[in-house]
Amino acid sequence: MDEQLLALIKKYNQGKCTPAEKQRLEDWYNATGMDNSEVPPPPGGWEAAGKVMWKEIRANQPARKARIRPIYWQVAAAAVILLAIAGLYRFWQQQQQWIVIRTAQGEIRQITLPDSSSVTMNGNAVLRYGRQWDPSKERQVWITGEAFFNVRHLHKKGATVIPVHRFLVHAGPTQVTVLGTSFNVKTQGDITRIILETGHIQLNHEKGHNSPVDMLPGEMVTVNIHNTTVKKEKINTTIYTAWKAGKLELNSTDFADIVKFITYNYGRKVGVYDTTLLHKRLSGGTVDTNDEQQLYSILSTILNVNIRQQGDSIIISHQ
Repeated sequence: MDEQLLALIKKYNQGKCTPAEKQRLEDWYNATGMDNSEVPPPPGGWEAAGKVMWKEIRANQPARKARIRPIYWQVAAAAVILLAIAGLYRFWQQQQQWIVIRTAQGEIRQITLPDSSSVTMNGNAVLRYGRQWDPSKERQVWITGEAFFNVRHLHKKGATVIPVHRFLVHAGPTQVTVLGTSFNVKTQGDITRIILETGHIQLNHEKGHNSPVDMLPGEMVTVNIHNTTVKKEKINTTIYTAWKAGKLELNSTDFADIVKFITYNYGRKVGVYDTTLLHKRLSGGTVDTNDEQQLYSILSTILNVNIRQQGDSIIISHQ
């Protein structure tokens, strides 16, 4: 065997052969077979080495179309079944990497995440996160429905959020980026609402071209997924997070905030005939947030008004 061919074999083993050089090796192999004695036999002999080499050369050639004969249909069917089983197994393996938690109607559940952050889930919510969290990567969770997050602080470098220390909450196409803070997220139809109680967060929307939205404590941002509009406003956060304790304290509470609570918590449109009522402050006990009718009864007594339900709307008028 000449030195050029030996160099070509070495080049092939290093994965540096051109298609033309690979073809030359194939031609040489076809011409000389496995009995060439010019090169010392490798471990296992020339026959074994030749088979391996031939297999590798063939693997790097363009695939040739093969005709499946009818007598082999059983083999083909078995191969399809094996591929399906392999696909299902891979899918099962991927699913084992995730933890998915669902809450029932009216259920409130508290979850501790792998980094010791806590999540309080409202009813009919779904939380998903990775089973294993890599300290060198940012923390991520996905939420559908409503949940309150109390995120554990990691190391800060001044006021800069270090990428690997970020905590990301995906709520539909809206992404909440935090370092360490407490906030409420609720997705309902086309609407996503984020309420910041403490700390600082930034919102990004996957659709549209809106700039990131920075939030400060006491603010609520409402994102309309359908038209990508974003609205930010100052609110009384205790009204909107009352569901965690299952009760709403009426302690010099603005009626305007109660109206917002009804819309937020029960999904109602509220019509108030006398807008001067919105400036009244209400005190008078505790309301079970899961009992919508109890709230209307208390409001009716305190304000001396009629409250009636009309479809998905609540109409409030003087008696």
